[in-house]
Amino acid sequence: MLIYLIGNLMGFLIVAAEPETEDIFFQESEPAKLIIKMSALERIALIYLHNLRATILSLFGGILLGLFPLFALLGLGTDIGAILYLSASYKMMSLFALGILPHGIFELPAVIIASAWGLKLGFGWIKKPKEGRMAFLKSTIREGLYIFLLVSVLLLIAAIIEGSLTPLFLKPLNI
Repeated sequence: MLIYLIGNLMGFLIVAAEPETEDIFFQESEPAKLIIKMSALERIALIYLHNLRATILSLFGGILLGLFPLFALLGLGTDIGAILYLSASYKMMSLFALGILPHGIFELPAVIIASAWGLKLGFGWIKKPKEGRMAFLKSTIREGLYIFLLVSVLLLIAAIIEGSLTPLFLKPLNI
């Protein structure tokens, strides 16, 4: 959680110090234009699969010294911190409240849970567990499958909200 909060601070401070970086967050790219034209079901599937792929990397990529989960938390924190700064500076906290919070209350815990478990896997592997690395890996992977199921459900709820409800919430803001 501390890594995520450090990311929040970094994102907030980067955009505050270098206002031209806001284009990174509000640039309308070709993929964004395509997503807008998709049906709600297509958006939900795209968002879910994207987030699921990233979460699998955080979960099981933790074995690589915990680097994937660290970068996932830092990256998400930076994005949210930058968006929070921009929403506040443009006096559009409703953008943050309607565009991020509804799905974020499910997505953020999923990312934190997956990353925490990935860090456990990575650090457990490094410190050479008493029962031996292979026994540790076997028991931890079994545990990871339960974590994966929980995180998958949270991400599905988040994707349904982000893909179907968030566009409706943002419509009055002309975003």
